[in-house]
Amino acid sequence: MDITASEDTGFLVEEWATEMDAASGDICLLGQGLITAHRKAGGRAEEVCENWKLAQRQAEERQVLDSLFLAARGILEKLNETVRHMEAGTMHEAAEAIERNLPIVEDAFLVVRHCAQDLLHWAQRYAVLEGSTLPDNYRKSHARLIAFAPVFKPRLESLQMKLLERVSGGDVEPGANQLLSAITRYNAVLDTARRFIRAVVEPPLELVFAETKEFLADVEEIPVSERGAIASELNDCCQSLQYDRAVFEEKVVPVRWQQPEGIDSSLVVFDSNGMRILMTVDEDPIFGQITVHLLRAVCADDFGKACALVNEALCDEWR
Repeated sequence: MDITASEDTGFLVEEWATEMDAASGDICLLGQGLITAHRKAGGRAEEVCENWKLAQRQAEERQVLDSLFLAARGILEKLNETVRHMEAGTMHEAAEAIERNLPIVEDAFLVVRHCAQDLLHWAQRYAVLEGSTLPDNYRKSHARLIAFAPVFKPRLESLQMKLLERVSGGDVEPGANQLLSAITRYNAVLDTARRFIRAVVEPPLELVFAETKEFLADVEEIPVSERGAIASELNDCCQSLQYDRAVFEEKVVPVRWQQPEGIDSSLVVFDSNGMRILMTVDEDPIFGQITVHLLRAVCADDFGKACALVNEALCDEWR
C-alpha cells in the first residue's frame, strides 16, 4: 500500500490501523516461529528459552501491542476531530486524550523492545541455527510499527502551526496552549519509540554484562525479594546505551577518582532501591559490543569503602 500517496490532511486512522494489525500479526508469527525452530539448536538453547520465558513473553508482546494500538488510536481520532473542527472543545479533548493514553504508548514500546531484543539475543548467543533467516525477518518486521511516521509527522507539524497561529493571534484560546503542550510531549515519546524500534531493526552494538566476584557476592547479600526490581532497573538503564547514550548518562553519576596519568576510565554509579551499583562501560566497535563491567552493589553506608577498593583495583590493572 502506498501510504505516501494519500491525502495530505488528517490522520489516516483506518489505513494505519489495518497496517498495525498486520504488522502485529507478522511480529508474533515470526517470533513464535523463531522460538520453535531455534530452541532445537542444542546446547543451552532450550534451557535458556525456558528460563527467560521467551514463549510466554511473545504472548505478552502481542497483548502489549494491542493495548498500544488502542491507546494510539484514541489519540489519532481526537487529533482528527481537531483538524476538522478547530474549536476549544475539540482541542481540549485531544489534549486530554494524549495525556490519558501517552503513558500506555510509552510503556508498551518499552516492553516491545525488551521482548524483541531478548529473543534476538537468545537466538544469537544461545540458539544459533545455521542458515536460518528467522532472526533477520523477525527483526525487520518491527520496522512496520513505525511505517506511518513519515506520513504522520508533517500532519502533526501542520496542526502545530495552526495552533501557534491561534495562540499568537492575541485571542485567548483555552484549548490551544493545552494541546500544544500535549503534542510536544507526544512528539518526545514518539521520538524515543522510533529509537527503540531502530535499535531492534538495525542491530546496535551487542550489550554484554561482565560481573566481578565481588559484585556477585554483594548480590547474595541483597534480599531475594528486592533483586528482581534492581535487576530490572539496571537492565533498563544499560539498555539505553544501545539507542541513546544521553539517556544512560542522565541515569548514572560519574565517580571521580585519582587515575594514573593518561588513563581515562568510565566508572559510574547507578542508584536503585537503596543500592549503589558501581560499573564501567567499554565500547568495542571492532567486536561489535558494549561491555558493562558490574563491579560492586552496596548500600550508601558502604559506598565510600567499596569505591576506594574499586579505585585501587582499577589502578592496579593500569600499572
